[in-house]
Parts: sequence; structure tokens; C-alpha cells
Amino acid sequence: MIDIDPTFDVGADFSMRVAIGDEQEAVQKDQSTLEMVAYRDMWGKGRDSYLQMMYERLNLVRELLSDQGSIYIHLDYHVAHYVEVLLDDIFALDNFRSEIIWKIISAKNDSIQGAKGFPINWDVIFFYTKSENFFRKQLYTELDEEYKEKFYRYVEEKTGRHYSLGDLTAPRRGTRGHPEYEFLGFKKFWQYNKEKMEQLYSEGRITQASPNAVPRIKRYLDESPGLPIQTLWTDISPVQGQANERVDYPTQKPEALLERIIQASSNEGDLVADFFCGSGTTGAVAERLGRRWIMCDLGRFAIHTSRKRLIELQRKLHREGKPYRTFDVYNLGRYERQWWQKDRLQGADEEHRRVILEFFKAEILTNPPSPLLHGRKAGAFCHVDGIDSIFTRDEAKQVAQAVASASGRECYCLA
Repeated sequence: MIDIDPTFDVGADFSMRVAIGDEQEAVQKDQSTLEMVAYRDMWGKGRDSYLQMMYERLNLVRELLSDQGSIYIHLDYHVAHYVEVLLDDIFALDNFRSEIIWKIISAKNDSIQGAKGFPINWDVIFFYTKSENFFRKQLYTELDEEYKEKFYRYVEEKTGRHYSLGDLTAPRRGTRGHPEYEFLGFKKFWQYNKEKMEQLYSEGRITQASPNAVPRIKRYLDESPGLPIQTLWTDISPVQGQANERVDYPTQKPEALLERIIQASSNEGDLVADFFCGSGTTGAVAERLGRRWIMCDLGRFAIHTSRKRLIELQRKLHREGKPYRTFDVYNLGRYERQWWQKDRLQGADEEHRRVILEFFKAEILTNPPSPLLHGRKAGAFCHVDGIDSIFTRDEAKQVAQAVASASGRECYCLA
């Protein structure tokens, strides 16, 4: 399953504050060139940039889902209705499952702040699947006391058990194949066959308020799993300021929210992915619930926060004697990085080389004998490696061959 929270224009870039020493002080770490371009591509043109980014990523996400897989997308009122159209197009309308409304209990009172509309205190979570053959587990919430008193008001004299009374007749007059027969003087379409009805009656689970009353079934309180979770979620609060799980990430979602989603659409050992991982809630909850996980993010602060959070979770599980797994952190691959730079940086690599060569006080070659040779200083060639990359042994060999082919004897490698 996949869970993503592609927040729309939160008004922040990929810069980060890093705690130092005893964490009473922090320094501001500016965004890298890659992060700057990523931010521009996602939000530089407002909604248009965002929707284009979402369309490309959702197409890729669908290909990564298994045929039994599900995806949950967290959105707010700014773009939810736009993204829903994209989801219908990419996943197909038949694979739409639910529109979940998550009530944010601590939402600010926008009416006090001068808003013209009603205060907004909800987010939406869209639930789609890749096919009809998907996994979903029915989850329940605990019954509150008011509900128990209202619906389980009957008490069985012999046992003292609380129960409610349920209808035994079939809906729509048996149009779904329910049997019709006479039971306790009433000929009707019933939910159960006659043998099952007689068994329930002999067990004392079927009762009549009077001889002329239609039989009803007892539903005992102590056998109730709770209320089936539906599409309005009002029982999960946002992460509060004093919460133990708080990691000071602007868009952090509560663990209880991800726990419900992961439990509903995956089993222990299944793979859970989040491609906008932010604070790392998805990975932390998946690890705690025994799922495998993959998380991705363009922001260094997100990776830093998620990594720190998972290490702390490992330590906690170790102290409690519970199993946990190691994890790896990977940077953007070399070939993917080169493609991304060429496609997105739009000349920034050449500007990078110019700045480096000028700082090194080297001559910039306008017609170099090789693409790997960019400058010359005191008779030696100069090679400037790419932005945010590692100068490898193989690249050094290629540069040496280029120098030899140009009849050179020395080369400065600036990486």
C-alpha cells in the first residue's frame, strides 16, 4: 500500500534548522540547488505547477502498486477537488473507494481571524485501489458510554448481559435471494435460513416483545467488536505541542492516523511506501506494526527528521525487548542525478563550472578538446566535476585519458 501527503504550497522551502550541541541552539541550513529547483517545479507557478507534478507522480505511483494494492492521498481544501479529477483519470473511477473526512479538532477559528466563510476544520483523504482485487480489513472504534446506554438498554434477567434488538427480516423483500418461510406465526423474507433461525431461537437469541410482535434478534454488548469505522473520522487529534511523538515538522501527521490506514489496508510483512515522507510518520508506524517500508523525499530536513526518528524508534524497541530492523539511507542515484540536472537545472552546471574556474583563477576553455576538460592553468588542464556529485575512480581514469589525448601532462580535478 502507498500513503502520501503531498502538501500544497505550505509557504516554506527546503531550508532547515539543525540543532547543535545540547540542542538549545540551532543553525539555519539553506536549501541546495537541487532542492531550490524542486521547490520551483512543485510550487513556482502555484496550482498549475502542483497539479502537473501530481499528475506525473501519480502515474508513476500507480505503476508501482501491486494489483492488490491501495493508495491513500492526504489533501486539504485548496486542491482536493482538483486532485480527485486526476485520481479518477489515472486510477479509474471504478477504483475509487472512499473519501475520508478527517476532522482536525484543534483547527483555528477562522471566523475570528476575519474569514468570510465557515471555519475550516478538516482534511480529506482519498482512498483508491489499483483493481477490484484489493485487501481491506474492517476496523472498529470502541463504543462510548452514551451509545451503550442508548442502544444496549435491555438487560437479560438470568445473565445480566446488556443487549440491543436487531431486525431479522430481509431488506427489499428478499430481492437478494433471502428465503421466505413462516416462523413463529409470521411468513416473511428472513435474513437467515429456517435451520439457522431455529438454532438461534433455541439458544435464546431470538425474542418477542409479545406474542403478536415480529421476532427480533438479541445483539449482546459483550460480543460487539465496536462501531465500524466509516468515512468521518473525528476521534483522532492532530499532533499537539506537548505530544511525545512531536518532532517539530510543520506537516507532521499523528501516528494514530497512519496506524488506522496501515492496519486497514495491509498485513504484517507487507510493503508500505510514502513518497512525500516529511516527518517520517509512515515509516515509524509501519516499522512498529511489523510492515516493511520505503520512504522518499526531496528535502534534506525531511530525511534528517525521518532518520533521527527511526533511530529513536529502534532504541525504544530495543529497550522493550521487541524486534526491529536496520534501514539504509540512499542518495539520488548517479545516473538519475545527471538526468535530473540536465533536464531541470537548465545551464546551472555550466554556471557552476564558470564560478569554480574563476575562483581557481583558471582560464575557461571556449573550445575544449574534450567535454571533460573545462579550463587551463599554468599549462595544466582543469576538470570541474558536476554539481552535488562524487568524483569516482572511473571518472578520474576518463579525465586522464582525455588529458593524454589532448597531449597534456597535468590536470587539476576540482570536485
